[in-house]
Order: sequence, then structure tokens, then C-alpha cells
Amino acid sequence: MKKYITLLLLAAILLASCGQAGETETTTENISEDTIAAETEPETEDPYRDTVEAEDFGGRVFNLLLRDEGSEISWSIFDAVAEEATGEGINDAIYNRNLTINEKYNVEITGEMNKNSLNTLNNSVKAGDSTYDAAFLNTYDSGSAAQAGSLMDYGLLPDIDTAKPYWDQRCISDLSIGNKIYFLTGDISTIDKKATWILMFNKSLIADFDLESPYDVVNEGRWTIDKFQEMSADVSSDLNGDGQWTKEDQYGLATTPDTVHGLFYSCGGTYIQKDENDLPVFDMDIELCTTILETTGIILSNKENTLLTTNITGSSDVIADIKNCFIEGRSLFYGEVMFHVSGLREMADDFGIIPMPKLNEAQEDYVTYTNPAGPMLVVPMTTADTDCTGKVLESLASESHYTLTPAYYDIALKGKYARDTDSAAMLDIIFANRVYDLTQAYGWGTMPTSFKDLAIKGSTDLASLVASRQKNFDSAIEKFVSAFTE
Repeated sequence: MKKYITLLLLAAILLASCGQAGETETTTENISEDTIAAETEPETEDPYRDTVEAEDFGGRVFNLLLRDEGSEISWSIFDAVAEEATGEGINDAIYNRNLTINEKYNVEITGEMNKNSLNTLNNSVKAGDSTYDAAFLNTYDSGSAAQAGSLMDYGLLPDIDTAKPYWDQRCISDLSIGNKIYFLTGDISTIDKKATWILMFNKSLIADFDLESPYDVVNEGRWTIDKFQEMSADVSSDLNGDGQWTKEDQYGLATTPDTVHGLFYSCGGTYIQKDENDLPVFDMDIELCTTILETTGIILSNKENTLLTTNITGSSDVIADIKNCFIEGRSLFYGEVMFHVSGLREMADDFGIIPMPKLNEAQEDYVTYTNPAGPMLVVPMTTADTDCTGKVLESLASESHYTLTPAYYDIALKGKYARDTDSAAMLDIIFANRVYDLTQAYGWGTMPTSFKDLAIKGSTDLASLVASRQKNFDSAIEKFVSAFTE
């Protein structure tokens, strides 16, 4: 009907103008169907806008339990509450986001920093206390709280739409159990981005050793684990000539043993899969994972090529030692979580940011491991009002897409920390395909730790590892699934 009304209106206008001098006669036949469709097409709905209607909750306090490690250089949660606008980008994004939600629902969003957040939440639930409406716990603690029966399935919260893109879809698919969702992350926090495992590289050393631009290698799909090993192999130097490989020398890579996890997942490794009921089962491709182990071991077990925190002696802070190795221009690559990019502002040499390598060029995507030290948003079973909780969290996540995420991603990372437009483009690749480790979240056995130990030792005997660990691994999963289904 709109189409024909439009035609009639256009015809009337054209007929009215036909008698004017100097004008060419025009008919409705010149108007295409595409033009009419374009004029009547409704506006495209924004998938990042929540559809939750405003409601008055009478000025009630909406209280968040926040992980506190006692230091700003930590995994503490500082992006949930802001007392006032200060002119600082991320702080003001938090303040403005919360102000919008406060006004939409007539609530007061508050946060309690707590150095014992897991026990506090569990004890609160056991006591039937509704002090906390939601909480941010690290992934390990979130798994522990879920197993203790302290967490609510997000499917029970009205208005939470886990299909919305402001919730991390890979987090949901990787960490769900029996189609129940106990953990969420995404735009509502910056901590999930800080927990992604990346590589940084020193541009001066790239030039000094006449190496290919890592950006070009990544963009052309050639950034593989073999290429990574090749580029970092010939950079090392015993700078002080003492015949010992110490934190004062030069290396191809400076990192922690957790880079094993980064490489394992970036190359397509897995420990488990989900069955038809979304329940975990052991499913490790021994041939594939042995290939990953072989190359990873070549890189990390070579003390002349890689400075690992575990190989540093007589130090009060090995994490600072590997970072300083990179800052001081003595390491080609630096493997760490995104969290540490902000600590490189004083570095004299320019550096770039790239994803962890693929297994081979046939692998389609670059995949990024998300460290379980990063907190998750959880809801205690005793939340006071599920209607209010669902509405507030859904709208916070949606509004964060327009406030918090741009402040962190575009202003802080792409502007303040990343030193060129190429690094900024790499961030898009890094954040596009992140994975979450269900095995580590729930602590089923020691398979990931044992795999890491093999790589550091340079051993490739994965078959023996699986033979010795699989029984305990399977038993832990079976015990978990049994308790869950009951």
C-alpha cells in the first residue's frame, strides 16, 4: 500500500509541474522499483541497543561485588563504578554509562571492592543474604562459585538476551554447561580485552636484523608458528659476554610459560568438546597437538633464544624482568596479555602488536587465548530482585558498547598505547576470535599445566602424558557432570 501511495504522490507532483516552461515531461515510468523500495524501507534496527523498557525501581541500591587485588597494577575491577567525571576517558565513560542506567531505572549503582570476593560471595549465598546483585570474579573463582551452587543461570534472569552482540558470544559457547550460562563478559567490562594473549614486537630490532614486517606477514596469512620460530631464532646475544644466559642478555622472545596456552589455542588445540547436550567430553587430537608441542617446545625450551620467567634466578619480580627486557630493546618479541601494553608507554623504541601465530597457512583465522585471570560477570543465587538485576545488567552491557568499549578500544588502546595505525588494525583481528578455556575455568585435572611443562622441557611425548593423565581428567569431568545434572 505504501508503494502505491508513493506512486500517486509522485504522479501528482509531476503532473502539477508538467505545464512549467522549459521542463521535460516526466512520467512515473521513469521511477524504478528500487527507488520506491528504498523510500519505503524501514530503518535498520541497531543490534547493540537493548530493547528493555524503562522502569522505576524506587531508588534502590544496585550493589556490585568487585574483585580487589589491592593494587591498580592487577586484575582488580576498576571499570564498574566511577564516583564523578574527571575528564579521563575511561572513568568518564563509566560515569556516564552508569548515570544513564541510574536514570532509566531509578537505581543507584554502587560497588564494593573486596580482597576475598569468592569467599564473600559464597558465604553470602549460604546465609541467604541478598547484599550483592551481581559480582565480578576471576574465571577460576567463577568456576568454583558455580560448582558450589552459588551462581544463577542467566537463562533465569528476565531481559538478559545472551544472543545480543554486546555479550561475548565465544565466551557463552565455550563456557556454557548443559546450555546453562553462569559467566558473561563483553562490552560491559574492559577486563576481558586486557586478558587476551598477544605478541608485541620491537620495530628497531626488526630493522636491525632485516626481518619482514610482522604486519605484512599477518595480513598475508603467513603468520604461522614456524614463521614465528624462524624470525626469533637468530636475534639472541650474550651481551655481557659472561657465557651465561641471564635477564641482562638479548633474546628472540621474552615471556612467561603461559605463552604455551596462547600457542596451543592459536594453533587450533583443544582438550575437550561439547556433546549434543552441551556437556564436556575429553577430545584431544593427539596428532595435531603433538605438532603444536614440537614447535612450541623448540621456541620455549631454548634458553639461548627465549627468556622465560621460570629461568630467571635471584629476582624479586620476574614479570617485571621480562617486560624490562623488551622495554630496554633486548627482546624481539614480548608475549603477554593485553593488560601489559599500558606499561610500555615509556619504551624508547617503537613497538607493534600482533596476534599469536596460526599453526599453518591453511588455518583460516588467527585465534586468541583469553587468560582465566580475567574476571567474569556472575549473579549470586540470592540476588534480591531478578527483574531488576536482569534489566540493569542488560542495559549496562548495551550502553557500554557506546561508552566504555570505545573509550578503551579506540581512545586508550588505539590512541594512547598502540603507536601506529597498523597495531590498531591488528587489535580488530585479535579481538575477533578469542577462545575461553573451560578446562581451566573448572579445574578439571592438570592436563593444560602438564602440556605446558612438556613444552618448556622440550619434550614431545604427548602420548605418554595423555595415557597417564586422561583417566584422572575423565574422572574429574564425569564427577562434575554428575553433580551438575543432579
